Amino acid sequence: MRPVALAGHAAIIALLLTGEAAMAETELNATLGLNGGLASNPYGASGNDTASGTVAATFNPNVTFRSPTGALTLGGTVTHTEYFQRYNGTTDYTLTASGGKQFSSTLSANASASYISTVRNGLYPVIDPLTGVPLDPNDPVIVDPAAATSYAQRSKSFNGMLGMSAALSARDSIDLTVRGAGVRFEQGFSLSRSYNTIGGSLNYMREIGTETSIGAGFDLSRTDYRESALGDSSQYMPQILFNTSIAARWKLNATAGVTISDTTGFAGNVSRTSFAGSLGLCYVGDRAHFCMNGSHRVAPSSFSGTSTVTSFGSNFSYKLSLRDSISAGLSYSKARGIQGAGIANSDYLQANVTYSRQILERLSGVASVAYSDTYDSLAPRGANIYGSIGLRYRLGTL
Repeated sequence: MRPVALAGHAAIIALLLTGEAAMAETELNATLGLNGGLASNPYGASGNDTASGTVAATFNPNVTFRSPTGALTLGGTVTHTEYFQRYNGTTDYTLTASGGKQFSSTLSANASASYISTVRNGLYPVIDPLTGVPLDPNDPVIVDPAAATSYAQRSKSFNGMLGMSAALSARDSIDLTVRGAGVRFEQGFSLSRSYNTIGGSLNYMREIGTETSIGAGFDLSRTDYRESALGDSSQYMPQILFNTSIAARWKLNATAGVTISDTTGFAGNVSRTSFAGSLGLCYVGDRAHFCMNGSHRVAPSSFSGTSTVTSFGSNFSYKLSLRDSISAGLSYSKARGIQGAGIANSDYLQANVTYSRQILERLSGVASVAYSDTYDSLAPRGANIYGSIGLRYRLGTL
């Protein structure tokens, strides 16, 4: 099944999972945003005359249908950005769908899909297509390590996931997941390559204590590059899994295993075994929220081919008062090409800090600063610092 088709099927299944939800509770809301700012180097250009003022407008609607056994959320974002000099205006689009259904006390299913069409630049995070748009706005964003290598290009990415969970007993459960992603770039000269990837996993978990589970799983995936077979690969990953709660407000999850990869390179097939693992930690307090996750795995990259990819993302928010809040995010990803499929490296870092103050019941003022750069890439770009102030108006729940 192609990733684009899987993303479409995931969206349809998300709708079917909550077929009766439309007749239950419906929540509709939207946010309008307008901001002006200054970017020092939005497209990583060389030279001295790289800065430009910006003005951007954003529309972000979403609707949620709820029923006693399921929920469905449809959302989207449209952002139009104009530059005062040098650069052409751009319009970016994001569509998301996610749903879940409880069939019985022991069986549940969930599905999600996303579509992103964007002109890549240093103003906004370039989301890794394999992780997709976070379903929870409090979850960290993971950036694409090849983000800066394709600046000024329009990319289109599709991401879909189908999952099923079943309780075998009071302590034992299994999870089955199928996923897919696809990345496309506009025609023309480009160092970036389009690709499809599809995979799945089967995990078994056993509860060994209050809020603590341990288990084992197996993950497999296949990546195909559209313009050339170089970099095409299959990966097989046995792993152990661990989930627990630390005190009342902290949650920890971790995986560890190995990835056995078979990659098509210049000298034929290259087999490789490497460590794979991930770590996630979240804190939810009365006023503060913190989440971080990191992973090391074999995965596709549009610039480096099949690569060992190390990713880290974190997100922090704190409510200063009834009207004031502050948030910060950091995301870094690095891809190192596997021997035989190209030795190119790519990496990307994006960080931001945002302050928000509620002016009226539905109106807020927002000020933010963002930074993006590459550090160890064969296609380095100049850093960008982006500062903006603006207004957000919430249309409310209908």
